[in-house]
Amino acid sequence: MSVTNDRKKTNRLIKSIAFIGLTLGVVLSHSVWAQIPWQDLSDDEQRILSRVKTQWPHFSLEKQQRLRKGIKRWLNMNQEQRRFARARLRAWKRMQPERRARLRRLYAIYRSLPPHKRRQLRRMRRWFMSLPPHRRRQLRRRWRQLSDDERQQIIQRLIERRRMRQERRQRYRRDLDDGRF
Repeated sequence: MSVTNDRKKTNRLIKSIAFIGLTLGVVLSHSVWAQIPWQDLSDDEQRILSRVKTQWPHFSLEKQQRLRKGIKRWLNMNQEQRRFARARLRAWKRMQPERRARLRRLYAIYRSLPPHKRRQLRRMRRWFMSLPPHRRRQLRRRWRQLSDDERQQIIQRLIERRRMRQERRQRYRRDLDDGRF
């Protein structure tokens, strides 16, 4: 009986060691071996990333890929777009850490939305940005003065209005298709 127990303990120990080995292998493959070597970067990429050359080997593959994607976007920008991007980066750096954290959370929420909801938000933002600056300030001021309940009521009314407009459009299209107009 003790031989059987010893064999079971040995088998469990072997399984545990194998599991730990596999887990370590997965972790190491993503942190050490699955990286982009500095010398594989283009001259432009190396020039732009020169400030982080010593940190590059310590970045995760995901971060390295994200940086390369950003550089490709940068290289495709014209001078006006680059000026705008620099100004946005300066503004980002001047922000309080709490505000940056809040914006990161909001962006994560935005990214988790389905594509049609993101398109809807982009349309709403374009509409808002098309307003004259004094009107945007006025709307922001009024929005900040509202309680959370009042804000939710407004959002619900807007959603209901949009739904009603869509229904009217659908009825109109059906009427057109049926030859009623």
